[in-house]
Amino acid sequence: MKLIGFQTASGQSKDGKAYSGYRFHFSRPLNADQGEGEAVENVYISEQYVDEIPKLGDDLEVLYNKYGRPVGLMPAK
Repeated sequence: MKLIGFQTASGQSKDGKAYSGYRFHFSRPLNADQGEGEAVENVYISEQYVDEIPKLGDDLEVLYNKYGRPVGLMPAK
């Protein structure tokens, strides 16, 4: 997926715990059977998992832990 933007995100969860991280915004081409054009999505990743902010336009893959939560980004293969 192509990184098209990011923003900082912080606040307090419903149970009162503070959180801080980044919301990464991506675009990707739609498969022919899905339609035409680009799809967009965003992923929140806690700051503890982000060592360096990738460059806009980078083609990236989101890494997930065993619970399905995003825990990092790596260059796409």
